[in-house]
Amino acid sequence: MAYEEKNDLLIALCSYYPYGVMVEVEGYGKSKLKGIDNGIVSTDKGTNYPLRMVKPYLRPMDSMNSMEILCYQNMSTYWFDEDKFQDAWNIEDWLNDSFLDYRDLISKGLALEAKEGMYKTWEDD
Repeated sequence: MAYEEKNDLLIALCSYYPYGVMVEVEGYGKSKLKGIDNGIVSTDKGTNYPLRMVKPYLRPMDSMNSMEILCYQNMSTYWFDEDKFQDAWNIEDWLNDSFLDYRDLISKGLALEAKEGMYKTWEDD
């Protein structure tokens, strides 16, 4: 794994971690990310794996439902409003909490597409 890919994956895993992201560990199956320390990933299976063996399950951006699209559009409008610029991180937090692949990791081969129903969406509430 190239340095840039490793860095992109590490940043993404740290961003999705607080929200309970599911990961695929090469050769070991699906589990929930529990921690990252010095390039070693811990899962709810209790075993530590090197970062290169781990891929998060993420939702493609085009998988958003109608409520999520509306929310995203509203947040994006505020993000570009100069008076609200200090709240720009809210949209990234929301994307992370929704497990959306806004970093395009799926197409880079650094993430896997989440199966429908793997993560709860706004319309599921």
